[in-house]
Amino acid sequence: MNDAERKLEEFLSWTERRGRKHKTITTYRSAIQNMIRFWNENGMESDPERIGEYEIRFLVNNYLASENTIRHYIKCLGVWLSYCHNTALDEIGLLWNENGCPNALWIDEYEFQRMLSVAKDPTERIVLILGARCGLRCSEISGLNKNDFNGKDLIVRGKGHGKGKIRILPLSRAVVNEITMYNRWRELQYDGRIVDDTEAMIVVNAWNDTHVRRLTPDHTYKYVKRVADRAGVACSTHSLRRLFATTLLTRGTDLTVLKVLLGHSNIQTTAKYIQTDMMKMQKAMELLDVF
Repeated sequence: MNDAERKLEEFLSWTERRGRKHKTITTYRSAIQNMIRFWNENGMESDPERIGEYEIRFLVNNYLASENTIRHYIKCLGVWLSYCHNTALDEIGLLWNENGCPNALWIDEYEFQRMLSVAKDPTERIVLILGARCGLRCSEISGLNKNDFNGKDLIVRGKGHGKGKIRILPLSRAVVNEITMYNRWRELQYDGRIVDDTEAMIVVNAWNDTHVRRLTPDHTYKYVKRVADRAGVACSTHSLRRLFATTLLTRGTDLTVLKVLLGHSNIQTTAKYIQTDMMKMQKAMELLDVF
């Protein structure tokens, strides 16, 4: 057993003593073991006390997996490094390198409209709207409460990398109408049902026909994936957030304003959307080289 594997076992034992569920511990083990194996196969540092920016960026840009898997790995890595008093991940700020995450999925407005057209119920539709028209993260969508919407603004509680931050998001008239229509539908659809979380804005069917419960991040992911497959579009939950950002940028929104709307701590993260959008435009213009 090398140093990385030994420190992983120490971390997992500590996690178990803290009362974390067996499923969580198993998830940490699988993700971190895969990262250790990847770094070792590429002759790189895998000791959590010495892992640095180079190893993290190399993983993000070269590990063959879906974008959601890589984001999940980075989340697990962050907990492990924090346990080992390694602040490398915190100091990076921007997870994806200057060329963008190679596994990132981007959609355009036409593809988004196709997805909206095949959404079968108001829950699927409101998830798409909150992602592409408000720029909410997957966990921020599921964390919304009914009182967070006052008819013109939305209170968003940061989750994941934005955890602990609260931002007030002004809404367009179209989004206000969408949320209002969803709320009316929800009250009629679930009238007489027992709601496990009465504060939740978005709810779904629970384990039987008498209960409904709060939408979870996993539900959000599945809704987007299901609609995307139906529309024949390659789209992740974060693709909707990217569409929100790039749409505002191309229409002249100032970068500092977009930073606040997205809930970013570091403007470098926001600037990433400009870099990637320019890269996409450059590739499009290269199509003209045939003349």
